[in-house]
Amino acid sequence: MSPRVLLVGVGGASCSGKSTLTNWLAKIFDCKVVHQDKFYLPDSEIPMVNGVADWDCPEAIDTRRFVETLRDAKLAQSGFQSELGDNRPKLDESEVAPQILANLCASAAAAKSLAGCEVVLVDGFLLFQDPRVYLEFGAAFFLRASFETLLARRNARERYITAEGYWEDPPGYFEEFVYPAYLRNNKLILDGKLAQQHADLHASLTILDTDATTIEDNVVRAVARLWPTLPPLAERRPTKLSLHNTTLVDNYAWLRNIDSDPAVARHLADENGYATSVLATLEPLRSALIGELSMPPNMDTGAISPCLPVNELIQTFWEDGDFIYWISYDSAQPNLRPHPIYRRRRHRTLSDDPDDDCICSGANRQPLATAIETVLDLNDVVANNATYVYVGVFEPSPFDPNLITYSLDLDGSERYTLHIHNLHLEGGMDRVIATNTYYSARWQSSHPDASTASHWLLFNSVDPVLGTPTSIWRACVWQCEAKGASGNPSIPHMLYHEKDIAMTVELSSSTDQAVVFIKVVGQITSELHLLLSPSLEGPATRLIARRTQGVVYDAEHHNGVLYVRTNLADRGNFALIRASLADLSERPLPESHSMFETVIPHSPYRFIEKIEVVAGHLVVWFWSDGLRQFCIAALERLPISCEPALLSNPDRAESQVYSLMPGTLEDIDARLFRPRVTTCMLITLSSFLTPRSTFAVSFKDLSLRHVHRSPTRAFDPNLYHQLRLWTTPLGQDSPNMRVPVSVVYRRDAHQTGSKPTEPRPTLLLAYGAYGGFQETAFDGDLFSLLDRGVLVAVCHPRGDGDLGAWWYTQGKYESKANTFADTRGCLMGLIDQGFAREGSIALKGRSAGGLVAGDAIRWMRDGRGPYANVVIAQVPFVDPIADLVDPSVPWTPFEWFEWGSPLNKTIFDAMLRYSPYLNIEPGLQPAALVTTGLHDPRVPFYEPAKFVAKLREFKPAATHESAPLLLRVYGAGHFSSQDGTSRIQELADWYSFVLKFIAQ
Repeated sequence: MSPRVLLVGVGGASCSGKSTLTNWLAKIFDCKVVHQDKFYLPDSEIPMVNGVADWDCPEAIDTRRFVETLRDAKLAQSGFQSELGDNRPKLDESEVAPQILANLCASAAAAKSLAGCEVVLVDGFLLFQDPRVYLEFGAAFFLRASFETLLARRNARERYITAEGYWEDPPGYFEEFVYPAYLRNNKLILDGKLAQQHADLHASLTILDTDATTIEDNVVRAVARLWPTLPPLAERRPTKLSLHNTTLVDNYAWLRNIDSDPAVARHLADENGYATSVLATLEPLRSALIGELSMPPNMDTGAISPCLPVNELIQTFWEDGDFIYWISYDSAQPNLRPHPIYRRRRHRTLSDDPDDDCICSGANRQPLATAIETVLDLNDVVANNATYVYVGVFEPSPFDPNLITYSLDLDGSERYTLHIHNLHLEGGMDRVIATNTYYSARWQSSHPDASTASHWLLFNSVDPVLGTPTSIWRACVWQCEAKGASGNPSIPHMLYHEKDIAMTVELSSSTDQAVVFIKVVGQITSELHLLLSPSLEGPATRLIARRTQGVVYDAEHHNGVLYVRTNLADRGNFALIRASLADLSERPLPESHSMFETVIPHSPYRFIEKIEVVAGHLVVWFWSDGLRQFCIAALERLPISCEPALLSNPDRAESQVYSLMPGTLEDIDARLFRPRVTTCMLITLSSFLTPRSTFAVSFKDLSLRHVHRSPTRAFDPNLYHQLRLWTTPLGQDSPNMRVPVSVVYRRDAHQTGSKPTEPRPTLLLAYGAYGGFQETAFDGDLFSLLDRGVLVAVCHPRGDGDLGAWWYTQGKYESKANTFADTRGCLMGLIDQGFAREGSIALKGRSAGGLVAGDAIRWMRDGRGPYANVVIAQVPFVDPIADLVDPSVPWTPFEWFEWGSPLNKTIFDAMLRYSPYLNIEPGLQPAALVTTGLHDPRVPFYEPAKFVAKLREFKPAATHESAPLLLRVYGAGHFSSQDGTSRIQELADWYSFVLKFIAQ
């Protein structure tokens, strides 16, 4: 059977470099060439214009014979020979480095062998004028250069051999014949209309600019773009780093120079093109996933509160002051109006029963008749074709709810533009207050009467060099002529600037909104400043207690008393203390400790995560045995007993998988709004199999009343099973060390117990850093994996905070390797206990979890290949030494207190051992999909790009098809856009990748 043939057109202007490129591709692919010059008519038959032969018109070519030759070439008949013209330039071996040439040749040979395919190149100046020609191509390149460059090259050309003799250009021939013919014959491409008329050719066409790039660059790029798809090979440019008598060589550090080196952008474009071509082979699976993930939720699956409208798809809601707010989307025009819409209605009135003021859940509540008000429609602010949209803050003023501030990030850089939306003015007058802001904003008023007071906006701002939020600013935005607004108050002025580059600053407020704090935050240290009213003379802030290295504290306020959560005095799991605000000094917290009264003592079995004071009640959120819980106590009753609400049964593993959140939050660190006068508080419960359900907890008797359940796509929870397992870290000597792992899967038809009848293909998720908590909340998207037989498991390794402060600290600094041992232990435990199928494993890690994903690439099964068939590494942190050695890089000094500094020899040695980037070795690798964002301020794009480039250097060429390595470069930042379309496209990419390669 003859091999398949890929016919590749290489066209462009005369002297654009097309023959040079063709020569190199012919050498690399060891393939035949058809040269269009070979099909010129005899000299005597060339059309004449004003007595001059026109060699550049279509009529000068024997097109019929040319097309027949192309078709013969595609048949791959054994007798087919190259058709080479007489004027081809000689190959200059110095144009491509020997090592690069060797890599390209090896990759091309492997790809041709795997695909059973041969390449035939077609070199010509007139390839894209006649559809009989260009529709034969499976791939094509169009080379261009400026008029001046082409003219200079043409004038330097020697005389041309023709069918019957020689040709030399007469004066002005290029200007009068050659260049106009080039513009005319390539009009489809040059005018950008090719996509409209021939979408397939447009998709396979690559335009190469020979003015701005070297021959080597264009050769590398062309090889990467050819089908059968070949992975791009980054050039090796060694850079040395010497630390602690050790020299590290990084061949791909140059990829960070996107602003000064055009080769970086070209390489990223080639990576994206390669990823696109490989992902395209996952059709129709990918399209089916997009269809499933795009399905709107079934409104009948949600229980609707009487406060909320019944005909809107509500994403989330909350109570603030006398209003209930919610976010919804325009379901009638999702493509034309894809952005969030903020609405509200008044739900508290003076006539409400003071004994039944619990939000929307009173026993006798009827549907509200108050008007619904659209307070902000982002579809009126942001273009519907915006590629990235993220809302940073949305903050109504507690003093005047018609004043609202919000911020937008439109490129993923996490540098937000802060707006004021003033509903006092017609149409909600919108104006920009500041750019380069971050994630927090609060309001102040000059005095209690909002109708006459001046209203001030506070916000934090990002240092343009450091890239971290280092300052707090204040501006008057309404009624600035009122008392207390002196000078020009509408111009923001700085209230606080943090000089320690290892610290950041943000704003917070007490639940009763009586006080606003400046929070100075580091990884292991914090400090609070009380913001004073803008109407007061003197300092604008007051320090609560001076920072002490290693001491973290935050505070709540009630009736002039501060309730402080702190890890002071080695209380790693935190204790709760209190003191009168009037009695506090500005001494360091250890020295001022005698002023405080202990409210809840430290416990090694309970990690206090968050405190609230709501309507005279203390609410404590804590973790115990790997589960989040809460307790409520009246403040007037001391000592306080923190008895948890029972949300799980220790004897039932399935009840130990859930997510519990304050209010309606999805992220416990997000802004939490609470009413100041209420008899209850909201909590939200969910699990892998329970959609988000919001309840009102009565302060009187702790009873629960259902408020709202989020609508979901219809599913039957009885078809699935969830549970929590305990596993042992790999290589752990202590028999008492146990690592929790949360599991969900679709039941077998005849299953009776908690274990599937047969082990399942398994997707393992892990993070393991910053003492975070990996939620096991409801995610309707997972059912696209579960229903295809994939078991999903979330590992909770050391480095996370699920089992308290010690669990976190055992997974950082020089103990970071514990995170990897725990995650591998989760995987082995799932296999040993009969849940996961060995040889059908996928692992996903994101951001700091990229260390886990990078480590998993090296997990081998006794010579049988990688343990993980698939690795998904999203915006992965994989090169800690290079990332953390330079304090001028944004966030680096801040991150030293999570990972340590490689300037420290102990930390350096640990990083040398666990760094995924520095421990890549030749051998088999899993299929891997790595993603990055061009504007990512946390893990810069070049780090994942370097990682992929180095992995590819050591990857066997024969595995490019069976286990592809892809880099997906998005035009955003560290997080996906809040636009649903972008999120779904990204999900479909990695879901289809997992499903394709997990069982190979």
